[in-house]
Amino acid sequence: MWKTIKNCIWPKRCINCNKIDSYLCVDCGAIIELIKKPEYFEFDDLKRLYMAVAYNDKLVQRLIDLAKNYIDASEDLANLIISHFRLLEKQPDLHEFIIYPLPGDLNLEIAKYLSLEFKIPIRESGKNILIVACEFEGESFFEIARKLDAEKVWGMTVV
Repeated sequence: MWKTIKNCIWPKRCINCNKIDSYLCVDCGAIIELIKKPEYFEFDDLKRLYMAVAYNDKLVQRLIDLAKNYIDASEDLANLIISHFRLLEKQPDLHEFIIYPLPGDLNLEIAKYLSLEFKIPIRESGKNILIVACEFEGESFFEIARKLDAEKVWGMTVV
């Protein structure tokens, strides 16, 4: 109920065009260039990284900055990852993975949306792990990948 009241008093507005209903409207979301292939690492414990958008995308950076203060913007960030994943030529099977969000409220909220979309649980240990974060932080990802000691460790980020 609070969410409904809050949206009536302070409706979400697109950070680019100011349309009401979302922090990133469909039209503005369509101008964001999604990356269409995963990055592969052959030298470390993190074997694959799904990054939705290039780091230098100014619109996405504004959305990330907003989400740090308005956690409900995490839904729009998660939708960028989901859209990226749907664009991949070959979508990997994630049913044997668990989601492991990096520390932080924003990462956890994005992980919750991804967990619902991909129907995989959020847990701290498993054989195959998908590390989820808003932004790719190389050392954090590689350090956690080493500590988790899983068979497969992949990453999924917005940028």
